[in-house]
Amino acid sequence: MESKKKIAIVVPCFNNFEGLAAALHSVKTKHDWYPIVKDNWRENRGCSKAWNQGFEQAVADGADYILIINDDILFSNHTIDAMVEEFEQQPDDVVLFSAVNVEVSCPTPESVFEFARQESNVAEHPDFSCFMVKPDFQERIGQFDENFYPAYFEDNDTHQRIKLLGYRALCTSGAAYYHVGSVSVTKDTTNIISSSFENNRAYFIQKWGGPPEAPAYAYPYNDPSFAPSQWKRADGTVVGPLSNKEVQS
Repeated sequence: MESKKKIAIVVPCFNNFEGLAAALHSVKTKHDWYPIVKDNWRENRGCSKAWNQGFEQAVADGADYILIINDDILFSNHTIDAMVEEFEQQPDDVVLFSAVNVEVSCPTPESVFEFARQESNVAEHPDFSCFMVKPDFQERIGQFDENFYPAYFEDNDTHQRIKLLGYRALCTSGAAYYHVGSVSVTKDTTNIISSSFENNRAYFIQKWGGPPEAPAYAYPYNDPSFAPSQWKRADGTVVGPLSNKEVQS
């Protein structure tokens, strides 16, 4: 008999509480699951910090898998079970596994609930609106870089680090979800998210020597004293893998 897994679903929420409720209501799985919601609107934390805090809480809780999602997605009836099943079949170098957005194939968001499970084909173009990692992820890859604030390019940075460290991040066609898209921007009455795009792009280029499509550095900031699993705060503090991290409030 197949054992149930304990799945923590981490959701940063930026003023989209209706979407958050819809996303969690759409969860269908045979596994045990629980939500970890990070209120980025009231507590003014960025996406990366919410991911870090949610991940750390899930690890402390003893979760077998950590599923990190946007607050504007809907699951199909098979999404989570298919992700777990396929992730468990991957070789050890696959450290991140994502579902695929089938928005273009669905006439309405709700039609994803009945979207049939497709044959599994995997490719290395991970979708960071609905991705799954294991508890050892940050021991291997390091914490998500919180300099990407409040959002944009934290996904590109994570994928770049995964590749440089010799691992893979995959997306499967066998697990579908629906992404409404750009809800955080439309809900952002302060304009802080949309205005951060160019700043975060500039930081990515500073860190990696080029934009996401053409990074040039083998080390963060072109500094061989840094491993790809490390990044530095504005005050110069170096942040590394979870086991060596500085204490965060």
